[in-house]
Amino acid sequence: MTTSWKLAGTYFEACNCSIPCPCIFKSPPTDGACTVMIGWHIDRGHHGETSLDGLNVVHMVHVPGLMVDGGWRLARYIDSRGSEAQTGALSNIFSGRAGGPPALSVDLIDEVLGERLTPIDYRSEGQSMSLAMARIATMEMTDIEGKEEGPVTIVNSPMGVISRAAKIVSRSSVLRYRDFDMTWEISDRNGYHTSFDYAGP
Repeated sequence: MTTSWKLAGTYFEACNCSIPCPCIFKSPPTDGACTVMIGWHIDRGHHGETSLDGLNVVHMVHVPGLMVDGGWRLARYIDSRGSEAQTGALSNIFSGRAGGPPALSVDLIDEVLGERLTPIDYRSEGQSMSLAMARIATMEMTDIEGKEEGPVTIVNSPMGVISRAAKIVSRSSVLRYRDFDMTWEISDRNGYHTSFDYAGP
């Protein structure tokens, strides 16, 4: 019997592309390849009877060209604050094995470099957001204000997280990563965040 699951919270990403990232319009990355942190903060969630509230998952991804052409190299990080049951559930969900939206990108991935359990410190205050994984990655970004009151948003982009909510466009002041065979040091580049609501299988 397949276990049902549901997650809701905040989706965010920061990458090496100019603002706004052309990848969500199915256009080539600014620098020819895209290096991107993709993260999920779970406000409310469950896998069967296992609560997943308050936990985080991060994918660090290198894409050699167009996102839709695949070739992704991916490293997965799961919040070690979770119990064995919780981290196992998150591994099943975000690997795509449990179905639902995460399974839609599986065919784009050429190589999973590995999956690590690590403390993930996610913070959101006002128009700013940050994430830190000790000795692995740091990300900080701030929303870009629009001409009218409120941040710049993008709605109904051709590619991106499955969500009816608008993507809020941000500027990353830092995106630093070092693990496996990938090292990034990026600043003053693109960021997005939005709400997400996933369910499976």
